[in-house]
Amino acid sequence: MIRLNNILNEVIQEGGAGGHMAHPFDFVNTGAKLVDVFVKSIESLKRGGGSVKIDGVNASIRLANGQFVMDRGSAKPLDIKGMRPEDLATRFEPGHGFITIGSKVINIFDEAIPTTKTELNKLGLLDNPNILFNIEYVEGQTNVLGYSEIGNFLAIHGLKEIKPKTFGKDGSVKSRVATEIPYDKAAMQSYINKLNKIAVNHGFKVLGSVDTTFKSEPRIANVLIRPITLYPNGKAVTKSLKDWLKGLTFKTPLITREQFLKAVDSKNISQDFPDQDINKIVNDTIVYLATIKLGDEVLKNATSEIGDLDKHEGIVVRDPNIYVDPFKITGSFIIKGLGSKFKK
Repeated sequence: MIRLNNILNEVIQEGGAGGHMAHPFDFVNTGAKLVDVFVKSIESLKRGGGSVKIDGVNASIRLANGQFVMDRGSAKPLDIKGMRPEDLATRFEPGHGFITIGSKVINIFDEAIPTTKTELNKLGLLDNPNILFNIEYVEGQTNVLGYSEIGNFLAIHGLKEIKPKTFGKDGSVKSRVATEIPYDKAAMQSYINKLNKIAVNHGFKVLGSVDTTFKSEPRIANVLIRPITLYPNGKAVTKSLKDWLKGLTFKTPLITREQFLKAVDSKNISQDFPDQDINKIVNDTIVYLATIKLGDEVLKNATSEIGDLDKHEGIVVRDPNIYVDPFKITGSFIIKGLGSKFKK
């Protein structure tokens, strides 16, 4: 089994054609609005507006000239053209994990074309070469989490349409953007069913967007009354999370996750962050804490057909009444892999 330890940091960080998915703090700027996102998200999730956020590698592909091609979403010529298996060694450095990943995914989907043309037509891929299957690839422990109970799988989150975003003076494409588009759910399920007959011969399962449900009621109010102690100037300041958030404003980008963990552990933030804006350090630390603690409360009460959500990366919320694009609630996963007394 390939563990894919040779995947470069680029692959994990860039997100591919799937794009970066926002956290709640990416689209609000006050403590009150941050809490409101979680409150509204819970109600939306109760109505079925969520799916499991899979911790894998985005391996999105599209159908061009009758065959599937990989597209990492960049403005590089090979991405715009679409990569066949023989192109991957040119796009990526020798030994790069995507040479293997891309070939496996393309071969599975190519093999299914003859038996899935009806579904591909209904999903729009036969007519529009810019429509992507938004796919998450998991083999062994591809990223941080392992899915030993499920085995190797491909999760099709839905469809995205990729288009040029900016152009150079010479008319060349400088950047592209992929946007989620609606699709025929019945056609997608039929496609997945047929695709699984092929994928099993390659050692994979194919999942669709995995819905979430609540097994118990998240208690946001209980999280907000818990005490939080920080040391802005060497003296302990203890307030409830609600009081820390009251009147708080912030601006992204936030401090880094490493800085956040350092601030949480610090006994004197002003001393440990010399010549920096201590108000921003403290405020951003509270934003992270609220995002983690409120997120953990949502996740520990949610479940899915592939397990409880506190064992996964998080939940994807799709509700344009909250935010125009899908966003993620990840809880403690946001700092997973980083050492700190906070995690203990």
